[in-house]
Amino acid sequence: MLGIVKGGGSAMREEVRSHRYGRISLREFNGLVREGKWVDRAPCCAVLVPAEGARVLATFDDGSPAVIENRFGDGRVITFAFDIGLIANNITIPKLYRWWSELLSSLGCRKVLDTQNCFVEAGVWEDDSGNQLVILINHDAEREQMAKLPDGTSVTLKPNEARALVLSSPRQRHGRVRNGIPG
Repeated sequence: MLGIVKGGGSAMREEVRSHRYGRISLREFNGLVREGKWVDRAPCCAVLVPAEGARVLATFDDGSPAVIENRFGDGRVITFAFDIGLIANNITIPKLYRWWSELLSSLGCRKVLDTQNCFVEAGVWEDDSGNQLVILINHDAEREQMAKLPDGTSVTLKPNEARALVLSSPRQRHGRVRNGIPG
């Protein structure tokens, strides 16, 4: 089902190459591995051999498969030869983030809140009245980042800033933003 004949091991790769997304460098992540910062292992598969009929969607710099797609019946499986979570939890690579986001959207998955900025993480909780507690975190340690909110407004976060906002229910305040938590 996965479309793999053989796979395993770990390796550092310099880049992922995709027709749609171009060259995506992994050098900065590899630097973190070499320095022992936050992560201590290479994120890529050393060997991935696709099954007959599986399609290679992207390759590593040495030409070996980085992403494959295997279709079966009405379904499909996308297999990444690199640890998406390991990379995403340690560094932001905008091209990879855009790829994963578009892939998940194409599969019918949707974000509760899309900040339209891969450096800004958002968590959303909603009460029974429709009010939303939104927690935003700017993971960029060097630059301010802007995030879009559900009501169409934008918020600018300082480097490494985390901020909590309460968005009133449209029924109550027509989408106006209040800072802080209601008392």
